[in-house]
Amino acid sequence: MDAMGFEDRSPDTLQLTRYNEGHLADYLRLLDLEADGADWREAAGLVFGIDAAAEPDRARIMHDSHLARAVDDRSRLRPSSWLQPASKGLISPSIMDQTYRGSASLR
Repeated sequence: MDAMGFEDRSPDTLQLTRYNEGHLADYLRLLDLEADGADWREAAGLVFGIDAAAEPDRARIMHDSHLARAVDDRSRLRPSSWLQPASKGLISPSIMDQTYRGSASLR
């Protein structure tokens, strides 16, 4: 683990680990940089604090493995996927709508 607390490779497991939880903001930064079209070398420097010119192989491995994990977690944890059953008619949208409107804690 480096001084900033990063492993060279993100954990390769389906479970969310303490490591992943501890680096959630970094995963979000990677996703934002990717969406903005940032070069992987720039992202490695900004997120991991690693000089891609000095350590190109390590920087690439860190970037690619952590970005892959961020993309994988995003697809599993995306709120729109939680509503999938409603779109298939398993939960009535009107019932869901009444639940959200009737809840004082959500106002």
